[in-house]
Amino acid sequence: MDGNESSSQSHRNQSFSLNDHNSHHQTPDAYVLCDDIVHYVMQFMESYFIVQSCMRVSKQWFKIALSIPLSLRLNFQKLQNAAKCANLTNLTSLDLNNFVCEELNGEEILTSGCLALANSPYLQNLTHLNLSINTQLKRDHIKILATSSNMCKLSTLCIFLTYIGDEGMRAITEMKSLTSLKFGNNSISLEGVKHVTTMSKLTELEVLHLDLNVVKTHQCLNVIANSEKMNNLTKLTLYKSGITAEQVRSLTTSHHMKQLTYLELRGNNIRDSGIISIAKSEFMKNLTHLNVSTCMISDTGAISLTLSSFMSQLRILNLSNEEGPSRQSEINTVGNEFIQALSKSECMQNLEELNLLDTKVNDVGAVSLSQSKILKRLKCLHLSEIGPETSHLILTSFPKIKFENLPRTAFDECLLM
Repeated sequence: MDGNESSSQSHRNQSFSLNDHNSHHQTPDAYVLCDDIVHYVMQFMESYFIVQSCMRVSKQWFKIALSIPLSLRLNFQKLQNAAKCANLTNLTSLDLNNFVCEELNGEEILTSGCLALANSPYLQNLTHLNLSINTQLKRDHIKILATSSNMCKLSTLCIFLTYIGDEGMRAITEMKSLTSLKFGNNSISLEGVKHVTTMSKLTELEVLHLDLNVVKTHQCLNVIANSEKMNNLTKLTLYKSGITAEQVRSLTTSHHMKQLTYLELRGNNIRDSGIISIAKSEFMKNLTHLNVSTCMISDTGAISLTLSSFMSQLRILNLSNEEGPSRQSEINTVGNEFIQALSKSECMQNLEELNLLDTKVNDVGAVSLSQSKILKRLKCLHLSEIGPETSHLILTSFPKIKFENLPRTAFDECLLM
């Protein structure tokens, strides 16, 4: 392929202009797929392929393609072209994350992109927007988007690692349809967190690296846990945010948290006392998903889950060390004692997925699991270095189970790297 052809191909791959869809020849009816079949097939296609290929096939395909929700990943420069494309009215998910602009006018490109998105007459159906890992994104960019009518249907916003500050967080509260927000490392203070807790429609809140913000973790959790506007929260993720057992108790003692079904605290040193406070909390009784990977939990803390009737709704439980500790002391030391208690616990009879990768569970514990008469709903199991005979017992006891048996990670070696 010569230079001109390469340039032409590159141009076509980046183009959002589809004005030639009317130029196709008529196809005999005998060879035309019915609308339902075309629509069904397109649902499994990549959005880029639908835009750049399917919309060009025929008038029929073009019309059907406009009814398929699209999801695209662009940079801010391509966004300016996409905002002018009349054939992207069905774009519902836009990923603009991890845009690194080394040009001197990088902030100007961001501003132009945000203005193009905010003012586009075509991009008015967005429900999901990912702006994460854009370190040049500032409060003024967020304000441009937050005040745009194009954001009126936005339900999910990801803004992790964007330096928008407290004023940026306040601007986000103008997005009245938001139900899911992911943030962290945004140069916010306690005031910024308070802005988040005024968003009464939020059902999912994901906070990453909260300890990297200009706010003390315990202050933030107290504000979240004690806000009446957080009554609808069903999913809460607090990843590697320096959370301790004392701060976990601010969540587990709050009646505003009683709707939670999903709680993820991986990478926080909550220890046994933290997991015990979860197990004993009546406000945690609706939990179906609990992830406490790499949280300094031993058999003592893990067993408290098996003894609590409040944990009877659990479907997914992660007590692994797959997250990888930054220090040897941070690992979960869960072992056979927990497995034996779990295998006999009627409180755990709804468990469907169990992750114990890189813990102390060995063949002895795995045998207990295979003999359990209670864990009959188990569909997915993650263990490390279980022998072939024991693996066979597990597969025999749970014929339909997805069983992952991986080599054990030598954390002391990893920590030296």
